[in-house]
Amino acid sequence: MAKDQRLQKEQGASGTTIFSGRIINEDFNPKFEKVNALKTYDEMRRSDATVNAALSAIKLPIKQASFNVDEASEDEADKEVAKVVHDNLFEVIDWDKFLEEVLTYQDFGHALFEMVIEPSELEGKPYLLVTKLAFRKQATIMAWEQQDHTPGVTQNVAGKLYSIPLEKLVRFTNRQEGDNYEGISVLRSAYKHWYIKDTLYKIDAMGHERQGLGVLDITHPTGAKKQDIEKMKAAARALRANAQSYLLHEEGWKVAFLDMKAKSMKDIEPSVNHHDRQILKNVLAQFIDLGAAGGSGSRATSSDHSRLFELAVQSVAEYIVQILQTTVVKTIVDLNFTSRAYPTLSVGRISDDNIPEISAAIDKFVTAGALHPRPADENKVRQMVGLGVVEEEELQVLFDKAPSLVPPAPVPAPVADPATDPTAQEASTLISTAKQLRASLEEAMYADTTRAA
Repeated sequence: MAKDQRLQKEQGASGTTIFSGRIINEDFNPKFEKVNALKTYDEMRRSDATVNAALSAIKLPIKQASFNVDEASEDEADKEVAKVVHDNLFEVIDWDKFLEEVLTYQDFGHALFEMVIEPSELEGKPYLLVTKLAFRKQATIMAWEQQDHTPGVTQNVAGKLYSIPLEKLVRFTNRQEGDNYEGISVLRSAYKHWYIKDTLYKIDAMGHERQGLGVLDITHPTGAKKQDIEKMKAAARALRANAQSYLLHEEGWKVAFLDMKAKSMKDIEPSVNHHDRQILKNVLAQFIDLGAAGGSGSRATSSDHSRLFELAVQSVAEYIVQILQTTVVKTIVDLNFTSRAYPTLSVGRISDDNIPEISAAIDKFVTAGALHPRPADENKVRQMVGLGVVEEEELQVLFDKAPSLVPPAPVPAPVADPATDPTAQEASTLISTAKQLRASLEEAMYADTTRAA
């Protein structure tokens, strides 16, 4: 084989172990192999408030983000393509439901959808549209190949197998390494802290149960009959904590609750708070915990933390857009148009813009002449402050009528010519006299420095 041919051919492999379509040995802990991992992550997100808060911190900004489809050019044909894609994604498909389901790839490491394509109409015109992005739950994916071993997946739903070809699939994977299509859940590195915290709660509950209810201490009198002792034992076992509980005994018996030293129990709150912070830090959302549990944190610290978190959430939103662009958008255009450029699916900024600061900055830049607003900028500012957008034609009319926002440059004052202006001549004479007077005073005061005062 020629050297250039060897260079063109892939020689190695990713190293991911796939046996009959099943990915194995990707985690050092066997507990996190496929089904066991999914059950663990599901328990974590459903049973723990801090885990739920961490996931919600990632998902809620994306659910509220602004998604749009930008045409490839100003050409009317490209505008039509963009409109079809936009209407398919945001009107035909249940976009809110899709976002809710696609974000589970953060919980479990991956999320899989099947494109359902059907003949449909938009504004009276026939098209082949993706009418549904059908969610295929993670726990049902049995193998990452079809039953005939061709590319795709095999799904197991209540014992019934389904094969889905690769070209119909839309896959989202978190932190994919090699050919590990199952990815890594954002909860994986928080598992240790969740497990310890959950164990601490159980130990604390058992301690309160043991020490809170108390243990009866019974002293019987010397010579007490065996049958009386057995009756007292039975009564003590049957004792329940309620308003009518009591024990009736003969004189000489002593019945009391032991002091269980409940106040000597170790306080688990500091440990629980620590692990809660680690769970939030795992997704860069530690700013949520600032000020909790008697702690403190400045606004500047919160702002610094939240900026990094916003970048992480923005990357999640842009990844979703990227996958949809190369699968769903491409499929819609290829099915309905010939030789047309693909429109671009985009997502707005996830961060919560500081409106007062941005407004002040814009005002300063415009006043200084460093920024020159255009009609398109108005809708951007309107979206930031929650106002409705204005149509392009109306914007242009408004800008044509509006006075210039940039103040005219100041006109410098004319400089007087001393040769022709009497006022200037008089001022020049006064200045010259003042200079001479100052020189004579300095000479009188400092010329002879050796004379005694």
